Amino acid sequence: RSWDGGQDLSMNLIDGVPVIKYTAQRIIKALPEAEIIIAAPQRDLDGAFETIFSDLVGERLTMFFGFDDSPLLRMVNATAHLPDHAHFIRMDALHHGVLVSHLIEMLALARATGADLVKAPDDFPIQITGDIYRVGALRHLSRQPLDGPFHVHPKYAMLSDPTYKTIRVDAPKVTDDYLRIVRERSRSVYRECRLTVDDSLENSGSQMVFHYEIALRYLKESSRVLDIACGDGFGSRLLAKNKCSVIGGDLCPQVIDQARQLSQNFS
Repeated sequence: RSWDGGQDLSMNLIDGVPVIKYTAQRIIKALPEAEIIIAAPQRDLDGAFETIFSDLVGERLTMFFGFDDSPLLRMVNATAHLPDHAHFIRMDALHHGVLVSHLIEMLALARATGADLVKAPDDFPIQITGDIYRVGALRHLSRQPLDGPFHVHPKYAMLSDPTYKTIRVDAPKVTDDYLRIVRERSRSVYRECRLTVDDSLENSGSQMVFHYEIALRYLKESSRVLDIACGDGFGSRLLAKNKCSVIGGDLCPQVIDQARQLSQNFS
């Protein structure tokens, strides 16, 4: 499930295969000696993952479930069997176009320098890259007081703290033809008719909550807000709880009817 409670984009299909499995199969083929761990939130334990990976789970591929609101703690616990000095490649399920050869170069650099983190430039397409972490550095970071976003993106906590040894590598050269292939694949991956939000959302990673929380910093109790594309009114209700006067609008009459029902306690 996504951070917002609906189906995650990683369950969308590439060539008839969920993108998370498509990405895993690419890594299995490209790195035949690698240990691969699918680290997922605890809430996905009884979901579709067991079926999706039933033909892949074995000595090389294992699964870890836990820590819904903290990918940092998820990684720390999934790698608990590794020594502090070990490095690993961290990839998102959506990194279906990853340049494996570049990841191998980044991993070699991390091992040679003892770096805590090696990453590509922030403006490099995320679908074709990954990050390299040192296990001991993540363990150390997990014991620090961190804001929620750093539990989702621990690399930025390391980058902002000079006590960690971090390396930003130059972007590899990528042909226009390969980028076109990745963009074409991504059409089916990032296809989402409407963002679904429910009570199972996790605030630490929810883009929906994040955007409205930013807006609340600039709004007063007397503020009047027009919430365009309000959907079922989740964000509108979040603003109304903070005493704002909110009008929600959406192109879909059925969704507006749903929003009215869900918002009956707000006058």
